[in-house]
Amino acid sequence: MKPVALTMQAFGPFAGCEKVDFTLLGDDPLFLIHGPTGAGKSSILDAICVALYGDSAGGERRAVQMRSHHAPVDQPTEVAFEFILGAGRYRVRRSPEQQRPSRRARSGFATEPARAELSHWRNGSWHALAARPADVDREVRRLVGLDLEQFRQVVLLPQGRFREVLTADSNRREQILETLFATGVHRRLQEDLARQAAVLREQYARATEVSATLLAQRGLDTAATLAVAIDEAREALAGLSLQHERLAQREAAALAALEAARALAARFDEHAASAEALEALMADGARTRSIRERRDAARRAAGAAASYQRLVDARARLAAAGTELEGCEAASASAAATRERCQDEWRRRRAEEAGVDRQREERRGLMAIAKEQDDLDAARRRAGAATAALAEAARAREVRATRFAADEATATALAGRVEALAAQAARVDACRAAVEHARLAADAMASLARARADAGAAAQRSGQARAARERAAATLLAARDAHERAFAAWRGARAGALAATLAEGDPCPVCGSASHPAPASMPAGGDGADDRFEQAAEALQQSLEADAEAARMLATAQADAAVARSRVEEREQAVAGGDTVAQAAGLAGCEAELAAARRAADELAVQRERLATLRDAIAAGRGQLDALGLTEQEARETAAAAQARLAERLDRIPEPWRDPQRLRARLDQLAMAIEDHDTGLRRADEAARAANQAMAVAAAAAEGARRAVVVATGESDAAQQGFLHECAVAGFADERACVEAMLPVAELAGLDRLVAGHEQAMAGARERLARAAAGIAGRERPDAEAAQQALAQLRVELQALVAARTRAELRLEEDTRLAARLAETAAAASRLERDFARVGRLADLAGGRNERRLTFQRYVLATLLDEVLVQASQRLRAMSRGRYWLRRREEVGDKRSAQGLDIEVFDDDTGRPRAVGTLSGGEGFLAALALALGLSDVVGAHAGGIRLETLFVDEGFGSLDSEALDLAMRALLDLRAQGRTIGIISHVDELRRQVGVGIEVVSGPVGSRIGGQAPGFTGMV
Repeated sequence: MKPVALTMQAFGPFAGCEKVDFTLLGDDPLFLIHGPTGAGKSSILDAICVALYGDSAGGERRAVQMRSHHAPVDQPTEVAFEFILGAGRYRVRRSPEQQRPSRRARSGFATEPARAELSHWRNGSWHALAARPADVDREVRRLVGLDLEQFRQVVLLPQGRFREVLTADSNRREQILETLFATGVHRRLQEDLARQAAVLREQYARATEVSATLLAQRGLDTAATLAVAIDEAREALAGLSLQHERLAQREAAALAALEAARALAARFDEHAASAEALEALMADGARTRSIRERRDAARRAAGAAASYQRLVDARARLAAAGTELEGCEAASASAAATRERCQDEWRRRRAEEAGVDRQREERRGLMAIAKEQDDLDAARRRAGAATAALAEAARAREVRATRFAADEATATALAGRVEALAAQAARVDACRAAVEHARLAADAMASLARARADAGAAAQRSGQARAARERAAATLLAARDAHERAFAAWRGARAGALAATLAEGDPCPVCGSASHPAPASMPAGGDGADDRFEQAAEALQQSLEADAEAARMLATAQADAAVARSRVEEREQAVAGGDTVAQAAGLAGCEAELAAARRAADELAVQRERLATLRDAIAAGRGQLDALGLTEQEARETAAAAQARLAERLDRIPEPWRDPQRLRARLDQLAMAIEDHDTGLRRADEAARAANQAMAVAAAAAEGARRAVVVATGESDAAQQGFLHECAVAGFADERACVEAMLPVAELAGLDRLVAGHEQAMAGARERLARAAAGIAGRERPDAEAAQQALAQLRVELQALVAARTRAELRLEEDTRLAARLAETAAAASRLERDFARVGRLADLAGGRNERRLTFQRYVLATLLDEVLVQASQRLRAMSRGRYWLRRREEVGDKRSAQGLDIEVFDDDTGRPRAVGTLSGGEGFLAALALALGLSDVVGAHAGGIRLETLFVDEGFGSLDSEALDLAMRALLDLRAQGRTIGIISHVDELRRQVGVGIEVVSGPVGSRIGGQAPGFTGMV
């Protein structure tokens, strides 16, 4: 993120509307926000945080508390921040919840809700991305990649809170690093492993639970018990099969005995049935005699059957003739009534002829008008088509003219672009020569830098050799003192030993005196004086050798340092003068200018060809535009002629009938009326003629029916006389008795069959009775019921045995399936156990359940943190004069908390690490600043991470002495080559001299303001 502009209105100490234009600071990425204490320097950071996240930088005050006390009541509080992120440019505006004057409110003020808007600069204008505070918060976090707390810790070092990122615990630091380096995939991997392990654990538990449940449902404890039960079930099933076979044989014998008993019992039943049948036939003799008499009467009446049939036919013809006569008389009356109705309708239709003739005349006139109307419609269509053609021609000409103008504008702009590219491409040779000179200068500067580095290393080695020589000299001096003390002790011990051998009167072996007034005494510890003297002498010899070696190493190091200094002087003389330095510093610019010139040369050919093509298109377009103008003029003339013809056709049609729909409706109405009249008249005429004809036909039919009735009456009387004569001859008293005795031929034959059948049944019954008596002669009736009961008892036993066998088979089958399922479940549980052993171990390791309590993500972040600390330590060692450097604490502390991302500082003065919280205020500020810069370096170098292009440091410089301040500023000035923006907020006047560009905040009695160019600054505000 790079700041572009910041606008503050009625915000913090700023009563009016103040704008900070960061683009006026120039290309220098290091600038200073300067002003006296309390002027509102930190409020600039608060405004940035309020614009982005709706809260202040320090977090002590909320956005609603940031309203300026100096601002007028009618001036709303608002901040707007414009920034560049990647290739995009964005602007965010916010106004917190605040009170505004209101005439309606009782208190005189109304609450204005918080507002926010996020916009994106695209295609020359701002386009809104979000328009509500919650949506703006979400989009800002997505774009920046940090929440407010993380933004405070890695982009801002707010006043009083710069040590937080340094002293944060592992959990909080893990959240920051995960967001910055986008390592969520590692966390998701360890979570996936944990989920897989949990699933495998649950599946294994479910598999073992299923086995236990299956055995419990069977009432067994183990699979071995189930195997024993299966073997026992197989033995029991074999015994039941043998019993079933034996019982089936007994059932077959009992069934055969039952069938024999039933056969003999059936013969006894047949004998009894034959006797009963014969008795029944003998009892049915009276009915047979009645049937025989009825048959004889029917045979006598059969002689008169023909006469009776003639009588029946004559009576039927008489009845039919009467019915026909009644129908003909009714039809004649109906035909007369129909004839009268048809004549009335015909007369009514004839009376309507005069009115219909007038309608025919009106229809002929309107049909002539309809023809004119068709001509009018054709004229309208031609006029509409001509008008549409005119509009299309005008539109085509306008489109062509617009395109022609656009092509001319494009050609003009492209011609300018070609001229600019030609001028830029002409600098290729000059830029190439400048690059060569700059590269030579850069090589010389690099050689000088290497020589200086070698000289520094040689000087360091010389200093180390001098220190070693001094330490060797000090050791030699101490060894000489020890040797002298050991020599004195040895000499005293030797004198004491000699004095112990002296006797009064004997001469002294040293001085020869026989008098010994004050002999020496043996000093304390004199027994080991010889050994101590020898050791001191040996140590002195070693110190002498070490001192000589140190002197030799010092001479060598000093010689190397002298050679290195001479090389530096040679390189400095080679690059003497400002041209070489300037050329080396401008290498990147020369290379960029050369690349731009080459791109311009490549683009020049393309744009020239494009310009030529565009000019050809403009020439062709000019001719097309002229042709389209002629086409438009012809279309206009055609449209005018069509409109004139349309007006002429319209004048020929009377006003009431100019509406085609109205005319068509009247014509349809007249046509329907005329058609209805003609059709009705024609139908009435046809109906009248048909009615006259029907009436004549009905009268003739009635007369014929009367004659047929007279003839049928005579035939019926003659037939009745003949039938009465036949009845008397057959022996019947009257016509009714003869008719009742008559039977159809089929029924008479049936009576003959009944009589003959009875006689045959009597003979057959006697014969069956004789055969049945012969079949049971000499035998007794068997007890079939006892045989049936014995068979039923056997079948009950057999059914019970089959049921028991079926149950045994089902139990064996169930136990066999259960054993197979248990085997499958055991195999699955074994596989799950193996998988869980592998995945569970990986999940434990990735989840931090190890001796170092380090998760997979934290392991990755620890590696990245090591890179950050390496970069940070390089700056911290420079700023602390080589005393401090940062490192990650390796040993495990409290095993109940997460480990792996804790930071400690190593103190070279003590040679031991210490907690970062033990650093003083100034030391802690330097460490936090070094860590923030190192974090910015590493995050920007990793793909997929968040690019930290801007860092704001609020105060902290006042806690540094002049040397530490100078070292810290050198570290910040080194960032100029990396293109990152560093904003320093401080009241320290020394920084104005070192930074040279910045923003001056001026305080006053009515609020602060952004002042003009500050003294000593080379930039603006």
